[in-house]
Amino acid sequence: MKKKTKRSGSLSVLVILAMVLGLFAAMPREVHAASSPAELAQKINYNAHGGKGKLQATVSDKTVTVTGSVTDAVNLLILDPDQGVKVVWKAEYEGSSSPMISLPESAKGTFEVAAGADIAGTGLYTLINVSNDCAIVVSGGRILNQKANGVCIMALGKNASIKVAGGSVSAFYEKDGKAIVVNGPSSVVTVTDGYVTATGSGAGSCAIELASTAVDSTVYVHGGDVYASWDAIAVHAPNATVYVSGGYTRSVGQQTGSGIYLSGTADNGLVRMIGGKVGALGSMGSHGICLDSEWGSVDISGGTVSSSGSKGGTIWIRSGHSNVFLHGDGKVENTGAGRAILTENKELNQVTVEGISVVSTQISEAILARLAQLSGGFVFGIGNDYSLVSVYGGKPSYSGTLIRCAWDKPGGKPVYDENSTANLFVSPGATAVWGLKDGQAGISYKHGNHTGFYPISGITVKAAPPPTTTTTTTTTTTTTTTTTTTKAATTTGQATEESTRTEEMVTSTRAADPTTMTSEPDESLSDGLDQEGKGGFNRLWLILIAVALMAIAGAVLTLILIRRKARRPGA
Repeated sequence: MKKKTKRSGSLSVLVILAMVLGLFAAMPREVHAASSPAELAQKINYNAHGGKGKLQATVSDKTVTVTGSVTDAVNLLILDPDQGVKVVWKAEYEGSSSPMISLPESAKGTFEVAAGADIAGTGLYTLINVSNDCAIVVSGGRILNQKANGVCIMALGKNASIKVAGGSVSAFYEKDGKAIVVNGPSSVVTVTDGYVTATGSGAGSCAIELASTAVDSTVYVHGGDVYASWDAIAVHAPNATVYVSGGYTRSVGQQTGSGIYLSGTADNGLVRMIGGKVGALGSMGSHGICLDSEWGSVDISGGTVSSSGSKGGTIWIRSGHSNVFLHGDGKVENTGAGRAILTENKELNQVTVEGISVVSTQISEAILARLAQLSGGFVFGIGNDYSLVSVYGGKPSYSGTLIRCAWDKPGGKPVYDENSTANLFVSPGATAVWGLKDGQAGISYKHGNHTGFYPISGITVKAAPPPTTTTTTTTTTTTTTTTTTTKAATTTGQATEESTRTEEMVTSTRAADPTTMTSEPDESLSDGLDQEGKGGFNRLWLILIAVALMAIAGAVLTLILIRRKARRPGA
């Protein structure tokens, strides 16, 4: 991409100013007080446009509504509504006059282009506002310019106000058209809905331009669609601000262009973004935001800045003394082969990343800057090295809940298991796993209280099976054993003590670990009892009975021997 310079920006502005001054030098001067509603209606109804058809103006209180249809108009229509007077234009008005309609210095009211309107010019300008006090509102319909280097709306006065709340403002030609150009200082362009477009193929194609004389002017994009084949919003004015909270602002050129561009004459410029989307669709020198101005600042706390350009970065700071501050939930991404954020190696150029913001690229280096300080955010890139941030001749500063994650992307269409870490490389203190969110595959990441999800297309993540609940039932059986001891002649105190110790051992063992109880009895501790502790014989009882039987048998045997001896002769 050929670098835009202060000289080229100033030259283009001087050419435009020369053309405008020449136009007004040849234009008949009508200097008079602003018109009342009735005077405006008469001027419109009897306008000698030099074409075909007729306009019709009707008055209701302080509003003049214009309808009708005119083609091939060749003469200028001058409208100068007084303070508090509104012209609501609903007519079709086409021709070659340049401009088609002019709002002179004396105009103090409002000119509104409403639904049904079609103001189409083939001259250099379609609508010019010279007044410092007359506002332009586009709420519907269309303002069109079909001339090479043509301009739809040119605002020359200071404090100019242009608001697009619907309809379209479009420079439609093959080269270098502009939809809205502001030359006066302290002016404001606001887009809340509708379209502001320039589809010419040349480097001068621009949807909204703040010329170098539009010092302290502001562009607000709260909604709508703002696009051009080159730069969607081009700022050449010092101390200017572009404020984006919604809508889509983008360069649609196939190779080169920026969503927002601050030229070398736009020193001390500010791009402030809290929502919406800013981008560039080209594959080469295409940038979401590009600064050639000194002491510039890009502050993003919401919304997304995106590009697919391979040259430079999605945000490219080419001048010095400028900074990029990414915080909140702002996002900067490069979907091609370029960096997400790039500053040249010039004095005081710094990138700061905080909050839960996201910086992503499809290469191994997401950020390259003179200085880089990261205390938060999620930085993503491709490869097996989670460094991802570089500075010229030094080291970046890392702290806080920053997460840097690299994906060693394999070929084909990879498949991962949910919660796995395959092919992911993450900075210390952080975690990153494959996950699913609302059916979208991607990476779930965490560092302290900083959590998030980064979606990735073209991959498959297999959901983990739901966790199973296992219930373990433990049965504890308490056995009570009652032992009855009958003293016999052969029972000693020692036997009684042994029986007591055995009982105590059984009781203490079972009580100590009830979970060891099973349906099978522990034979080593049962003392001959069955599972329930009932029935069977105690070994002690068996011994006592045996001893008793032996004693009886001995007594009987002794008795028999005595009787036999008594019966012997001579006894």
